[in-house]
Amino acid sequence: MELPDKLLSSLGTLLEAVSRAVLKKKPEDMAGFLASYFQEFVDFQKASFVLLFSANPNLVLTEVVEKLDLKQ
Repeated sequence: MELPDKLLSSLGTLLEAVSRAVLKKKPEDMAGFLASYFQEFVDFQKASFVLLFSANPNLVLTEVVEKLDLKQ
């Protein structure tokens, strides 16, 4: 099964973002940090969905990740 380029690009962006966060925060509890990071990402994405997607229905995951990065 081949993944679409847009999905691969979004996944790469997400992995880059979480990697930057790990390098910046240097957490002692990596599993806890990652769980918290991804939960915050999901919460941010849900909260942003109505505001961002109603104004821009073509917003992609890459842009959501960039907006989350700016927030942190």
